[in-house]
Amino acid sequence: MKFLKSLGALLVLALLLVGVPVALWALGGSPIPTSLPSGNEIASALSNPNWALLVGGILTYVGWFAWLTFAISVALEVPAALRGVTAPRLPGFGVQQRLAAMLLGAVVFTAVPQIAFAAPAGEPAGHTAVTQMLLTPLSDGGASVGTSLDDGGGQAGSSASAAAAQQSAHPGPYTVEAGDSLYAIAAKFLGDGERWPELAQLNYGVTQADGSALGASHVIETGWVLQLPDGAADPASASASTVTIEHAVVEGDTLWDIADRYLGDPYKWPDLYEATRGMVQPDGGQIVDPDLIYPGWVVSVPGVTAAQDAGSGQGSEAGSGSTSGASLDRGAEKSGPGERGAEPGAKTWSASGLDEEGAADTEASEAEEGLSVQTIGGAGSVLAAGIIGVLAYRRRETQRRRSPGMRLSMPAPHSTAAALEGQLRALADPMSLATVDRVLRVLSDHHHERGLSLPDIRAARMAPDMFEIFLGSPATLPAPWQGSADEVVWSVTAHAAAALTPSDTATAPFPTLVTVGVDESGAHVMLDMEHVSSLDIRGDAEVAHASIAALAAELATTPWADDLQVTLVGTLPELGAILDTGRIRHVPSLDRVIRELEKRADAVKRALDAAGVESIPAARGAGLIEDAWTPEVVLVGGEIPAELRGRLEALLDRVPRVGLAAITAGTSGEWALVLDENDPARAVLEPANLAVRVQQLNPQEYADILSLISGTPKVVAGPTWAENLTAREPAMAELAAAPVVAGSGSGPTTNGRVSADPAAAAASGHVPAAGYPSPVPAAAASGHVLAAGYPSPVPVTTTGAVAAEGEAASSLEIVPASGATRASAELAAAEVVQLRHPRVRVLGEVELEAPAGTELAEKDRSQALELVAYLSLTPGATNEQLSAALWPGREAKNATRNSAVSRARRWLGADHTGSPYLPIATTAENFGTYSLTHVTTDWDQFLAVVGSDASVTPTERLCAALELVRGRPFASARAGKYTWAEPHAQEMISSIVDVAHEVGRRSLLAGDAEGARWASAVGLAVTPDDERLWRNAIRAEWMLGDQQALWALVKRCYEHLDDLEVEPDAETEKLVAELRAASVRPRVGTGQL
Repeated sequence: MKFLKSLGALLVLALLLVGVPVALWALGGSPIPTSLPSGNEIASALSNPNWALLVGGILTYVGWFAWLTFAISVALEVPAALRGVTAPRLPGFGVQQRLAAMLLGAVVFTAVPQIAFAAPAGEPAGHTAVTQMLLTPLSDGGASVGTSLDDGGGQAGSSASAAAAQQSAHPGPYTVEAGDSLYAIAAKFLGDGERWPELAQLNYGVTQADGSALGASHVIETGWVLQLPDGAADPASASASTVTIEHAVVEGDTLWDIADRYLGDPYKWPDLYEATRGMVQPDGGQIVDPDLIYPGWVVSVPGVTAAQDAGSGQGSEAGSGSTSGASLDRGAEKSGPGERGAEPGAKTWSASGLDEEGAADTEASEAEEGLSVQTIGGAGSVLAAGIIGVLAYRRRETQRRRSPGMRLSMPAPHSTAAALEGQLRALADPMSLATVDRVLRVLSDHHHERGLSLPDIRAARMAPDMFEIFLGSPATLPAPWQGSADEVVWSVTAHAAAALTPSDTATAPFPTLVTVGVDESGAHVMLDMEHVSSLDIRGDAEVAHASIAALAAELATTPWADDLQVTLVGTLPELGAILDTGRIRHVPSLDRVIRELEKRADAVKRALDAAGVESIPAARGAGLIEDAWTPEVVLVGGEIPAELRGRLEALLDRVPRVGLAAITAGTSGEWALVLDENDPARAVLEPANLAVRVQQLNPQEYADILSLISGTPKVVAGPTWAENLTAREPAMAELAAAPVVAGSGSGPTTNGRVSADPAAAAASGHVPAAGYPSPVPAAAASGHVLAAGYPSPVPVTTTGAVAAEGEAASSLEIVPASGATRASAELAAAEVVQLRHPRVRVLGEVELEAPAGTELAEKDRSQALELVAYLSLTPGATNEQLSAALWPGREAKNATRNSAVSRARRWLGADHTGSPYLPIATTAENFGTYSLTHVTTDWDQFLAVVGSDASVTPTERLCAALELVRGRPFASARAGKYTWAEPHAQEMISSIVDVAHEVGRRSLLAGDAEGARWASAVGLAVTPDDERLWRNAIRAEWMLGDQQALWALVKRCYEHLDDLEVEPDAETEKLVAELRAASVRPRVGTGQL
């Protein structure tokens, strides 16, 4: 199909360049006259005109002029097409240049792909594949653009597989297997995946058994026979080098893990099962269930190459019975009982307790999950992050405004909206987006400081570890950017970008950079609409509309646009009001938009001329005429009448460019997404001829997203324990009359805070709960820094005796505080709660305390911790619910889920009776669902201590509940993880803030300024957005009489509100005004004014 398209384009090009002038010559002769007409001939022509001859002559010269302009356009486009850059635009040549570019794109990039494969002399090999991105076709697997750049410019590890195979001067043919790509075959037999063009060149046009042949798409089919270049490894030798080994099973092994270790592909576990199930094991048994193998059994592993066999023989504590001598290294996974209790030194595993190497191992182990880069409906990670950003903003604002006892409206558990939000959260990677935003703003700083025009970006590619840009013309970029030899492709690694810091005044240089799809390697492909001017989406009308919806939503929420106008013409009228980002407007008529744009273009052109710059990017780089910087992207959902299209194209083709772009469902632009007729989710980006999975929002996903966002600002009634809490705050008159209690350092404090003198505390009647944090320096555990000297919560280490294992008791036990006398029965609930079983801590960084089973390897621990946390908060989860929570938007295999559950079960261990903390889901009492037994959470403790009615719960108990808080719930979770936790987190945040406000309010009225200060610090560590907590803290500082600390805290409050871009509440303004007018209270304990 691609070959026919290329041939057709070549024929049309030849017809226009050769056929048209031949026809014109035949009709009218040479356009250049051989002699000038005489005076008599002129007089005769004027007195007796031959109208037919005159009209024919005029039409002939019009034809010659049209042909000449097209020929000039072809002459301009040929070198640009060969170099993979955009040709310069000539005024009035828009239609001709677009036609020439389309035809040449089809010919050069499809029929002659080898032209662009040769890297310039001296160019590092590692850049070759990167340069081909958006310049030449990709191989089937997309691996040619997945190469990461390093100092050597090479492909790390690309020759490992070929090293094990013997080179052959004349290798035999290779039969394509399922999952193969040209890149993978080149890596295997040529030693370097980057040599795939050699393999392609040798097999272009060779008819295969199914009648098809290798073409420009570079798609290869299973069963094809490919010729290998001379010097490649012989496939026969490579196949003969495989062996069958026997692996001795050790505790914790699964067929999935063994297949991954020896074959490099866990999905090949059925091969191991088939090869092993007939074997009689040492204990006389046989494998009948692939999910059930026992230590000491032997698993047969067929098809292991010599390199794989050698690589797996690392030595093992358990030993191995492998006939090949290979042994299994269990790494950090050691059997043995875990330490019980929470005494100092007990094992506690956290979500962020992995070093960089461990995190990399975790990522590798999670490859089995089938990581997705798009939602089911087709949204990519940039759009997902934008939608999640809108949700986060709405929820934060609702949290700020809600009354005590009220809660945020969240999607119902297991609903369509909840599943969609889980998918979006799994895709959204704020770190990657922040990295891209940072490197672009630093690039803007560099050019602005030097008065340089910004580079002419036409496209970009965002991968997890690298960001690449593709320029329309060569340019030099500063370090750490690395460029190709022709300086049109530049890349920067995520590691290098981490050290960059833009200035406070850095601007977004490329606000119209938008994702059009995802390439075969999973990287996001973007176009800079300001550069390409227009993008047509060609194909099925419904799919084209879904793509326009996705592009509009991403442009409206993109993080790297300071200001941007998105104009929707006759489509998606509800999108702007619901997203409410201030970027979208909807107009019914394109005619009105074009009139506005024509006037704006004239005004921008005059401003550019007056400033002496050539374009908006040049002005943006030099920091000139900032009023003209805001670009406008027009998205048209329907057909455009010819007259309006002509006016729109004239606007887009203006030189210089004036910051306008259009996205349409048309058929005449140079840049286009040509949708696949058989699979509308796929398309080819022309003229780059790049295969992508199109970003789109299908009607159902679009409606679900709008429903999710529109429902976010609502509040609903909260739990019954919080319904009687009051929003009332202490008045200044009440505080002025309250007796102030001395703070830490000058004697015992109230409400259970630690005293330096326990005896004095007992004498005063105020008994502290053991481990209650006293005021500490500014930095809170969550990273929110308050005013100097402001107290914040610190992690609490509990002490006390562990109850005997055989004792029949509840999973929670109250342990008396050492060195203190209980003053009343009410204080019992505020004392230290001692663990007898594992406990999950989610009020801060996620941690598991005192697991009683096998210690897991680092690569497995992160997933096991999330699974345990999920089940601790969602008892009775089914297989489907567990898969949807931990692998949202992905197809989690049964083996994947079963392996994850098995690892978590081994880690948790069993109680003193031998019953596992995570029972098997097939037991009679737990059939088909997963639940934990005797495993508690700090959230359970929080609710138990608060009681059934917080409005009457003693302050000491509320303080004990706040002691459990270490920071924002689920802090430090990696991007894409704990996507299910948002409803839990919002409920916890609301509850902590309610309790912190209640403790602060009571403490202020009781004259306990230190207590109010501490409770406010706990709440602000969870969310610094709640002004009630700021006001309580400010009142506490006023009561303590420290004017410097008071106004420092007021300043911090206002700075934070400025960062949020919100105005202070009327109550905050009133309080600050009263403080300025009030007399200064004496400092506590000093008697000074």
